[in-house]
Amino acid sequence: MYRKNSLRLILLFGLFAISTQCFQAQTAPAPIPSSDATLLKQVGKAGAFYFKRSDQIKGSAFFYAFGTVDDVYKDQDVITLTLNFQLPGNVFKRPETVSVSITTKSTDTKYTVNHKLKLLADAKVIVDTETNVKMARREGTKYATEIFEFNNLGFKQLEKLSKAKKVVMQLGDTKLVLGDEQRNALRDFYNLVKN
Repeated sequence: MYRKNSLRLILLFGLFAISTQCFQAQTAPAPIPSSDATLLKQVGKAGAFYFKRSDQIKGSAFFYAFGTVDDVYKDQDVITLTLNFQLPGNVFKRPETVSVSITTKSTDTKYTVNHKLKLLADAKVIVDTETNVKMARREGTKYATEIFEFNNLGFKQLEKLSKAKKVVMQLGDTKLVLGDEQRNALRDFYNLVKN
């Protein structure tokens, strides 16, 4: 029992720490990620921080594309998506591209073989690419965590996704229609970066 709960806690911490990078943007206002960070700009669930020691601005938005935080505890599948960017210096400007990080938690490594990402906005293909596998590992006998990245989402692509009435995300063979909350997070991130 202790081992099972410990693995759940480790998995839960790993999902959030890895996929959110700067902060978990599910609540507003965004928490300051460290004493070194200063909040520069917040739009809904998206925020940008200046990190003095590294002289960088980092921004992100995080949401569940499938499942909820409660599903992590119920041994059910979860897919999270984080949009993020980094800029040198302390002057906020629109990034040319942003990164998309997808974290999955399920009973098996479902996407390691087929980790192609497709994003559609109002039935038009905006992204159709292979993602980079950052991690694929089993956590004990019940869990598998996979992390995939796509580092080249352009501003125009982000704009089309944020303004769409219907956004479909497909990872491997799994197709998801993003709901209002997920589309709002996309819009928040777009409004954060459009400057």
